[in-house]
Amino acid sequence: MTKVTIDRKQLLDFLSSFGKGVTDIRMSCAGNRITVEVGFATYYLRKQLTGVTVEEEGIIHIALLEKALAFLKASKQDNVTLRQVKEVKPLHMQAGGNQLQFPST
Repeated sequence: MTKVTIDRKQLLDFLSSFGKGVTDIRMSCAGNRITVEVGFATYYLRKQLTGVTVEEEGIIHIALLEKALAFLKASKQDNVTLRQVKEVKPLHMQAGGNQLQFPST
């Protein structure tokens, strides 16, 4: 299981930076960072976000990036927790008392 706790605004800014053409992403969580790699027909992009509390290392796959961004924008909590057992299992996002579950791909 992969479990990550991160500042909500940091995660929102990071995920928003990939643009509107990206519908899903795969995040590698290890140490104190998240690494996302996105490949397009004309270029390849790799970004890292440091200062993350990775409680359990692994891979998190966000299948519905647009809905995840909407959840982060609507939340007023400072921190958000992402939890996923496997890439093919649902993703759980929790911010305070609010929780959202995303289906796997």
